[in-house]
Amino acid sequence: MFWKKKSEEPRKMFKVPEQSRGAFRIAPDPNEPIVLKVGGGTEVNVLDISSGGLSFKNVNFKVDTLYDANFSLPNGVAIKTKIKILRITDNQVCPAVFIDLNPEWEDEIHRYVLIRQKEDLKNRKNQYL
Repeated sequence: MFWKKKSEEPRKMFKVPEQSRGAFRIAPDPNEPIVLKVGGGTEVNVLDISSGGLSFKNVNFKVDTLYDANFSLPNGVAIKTKIKILRITDNQVCPAVFIDLNPEWEDEIHRYVLIRQKEDLKNRKNQYL
């Protein structure tokens, strides 16, 4: 007779996917893009942003490298920080985390993400009316 050996780890019905960021991320409004200046002045558009980091298209960046970065939110708040590139995806997107982000700027990013979430929900609701 054959039987499966019992696993010591309890089985789970659902598996939560692991994410590189623990915070909710949102895409900037296409009418108000966020332009990120990285390193020596390379400019790229932010694809998504959260209080923990952001992502952008790869333009000869290196994984596990720290870069000086700055950008302005659409409300005019200028943010200057360092980012670390976590990986480069098959689509040539660089997910990055903020390093030593000023807490006030982190709050401003939270505020921006919340506003964008509300706008996104409102737009989705209006599509069905």
